[in-house]
Amino acid sequence: MHTQISPTVPELCHMAARLVADETGVPLSEVLHACRLARPVSATRALAMYLAHVGLGVPMSAVGRAFGRHRSTVAHACRTVAPRDRPLGPQGVRARGADEPRAGAGPGRGGASCRVSADWERV
Repeated sequence: MHTQISPTVPELCHMAARLVADETGVPLSEVLHACRLARPVSATRALAMYLAHVGLGVPMSAVGRAFGRHRSTVAHACRTVAPRDRPLGPQGVRARGADEPRAGAGPGRGGASCRVSADWERV
């Protein structure tokens, strides 16, 4: 009889992060970094969170804890990454589904950039 050991949720999230980091060439330490960092890093992190949630079935709240983020950040990452699965249209633009708002649309999306002050600390 074989005893099968299942990986823990943090291990699953770390595996997703390591896989995406290896594929994109972004260092794993940057993918798991507490700060947002540059756009390629945050895009890689979003892809890793998407993989952990959608691909591995980890709940958003658990993915958020594993990455040191709020579950709403994971939800945003999933919304951001999911449309990339669609094929490119004739002009190199991904088709937007009828149920999807255009970028920047919706309440509270005035286009203002949200920045974290230098004195902000994680609690």
